[in-house]
Amino acid sequence: NAGLQHRELLLEGSAEFWDRTHAVNARGAYLISREIARAMVANGAKNNGGGRIVNCASTGLAGQLCHGHSAYLSSKGALAALTSAMALELAEHAITVNTILPGGVGTPGSMGAEGPAPSGPGIRRPLLGFCEPRDIGAGVLFFAVHAARYVTNKVLAVDAGFSIC
Repeated sequence: NAGLQHRELLLEGSAEFWDRTHAVNARGAYLISREIARAMVANGAKNNGGGRIVNCASTGLAGQLCHGHSAYLSSKGALAALTSAMALELAEHAITVNTILPGGVGTPGSMGAEGPAPSGPGIRRPLLGFCEPRDIGAGVLFFAVHAARYVTNKVLAVDAGFSIC
C-alpha cells in the first residue's frame, strides 16, 4: 500500500501534482491488485480457500477533511470505487476485496507530508488518541483471515473514533 498525502490547495493546484498523487494512490493500487488477482486466479484461488485484497483509503472519505487534500482524497475515493468494482469481478473466483479507512495515524509519511500547514476538521486529535500502524494492520488482518471469506466490498474505519464527530 503505497500512498502520497502531500497537500496542495485547490486554487493553487497543478495537473502535475494531481497526476502524481493519482498515479501512486489509485493507479498503483489498480496495477498491483490486478497482478495479484491474476496470480490468485492462476493458482486456483476458488479451489484453495479464495484470496483477499485489502485496500487502504482514508477516513477523509467519511468527512474528516483537511485543506489541500483535493488530489489526495479524490485518489482515495477512486480507490474505494475500485474496491467495489474488483469485489464484483473477483467474487466468482472467491477473492474478496475490502477497504480500510485509516485515520489519525502518526507515521513518518503523515507527519512529513509536504504542502501548506494542515487545517480543517481533519487535524483534530481522535477521541481515543492516535493509531499506530499495527492498529491498521489489525483491521487488514480481520479482512484477510479465512473466517472473513464471505466479507467483501466492505469498509472498516480504523480511526480511534475520528469519524464519530
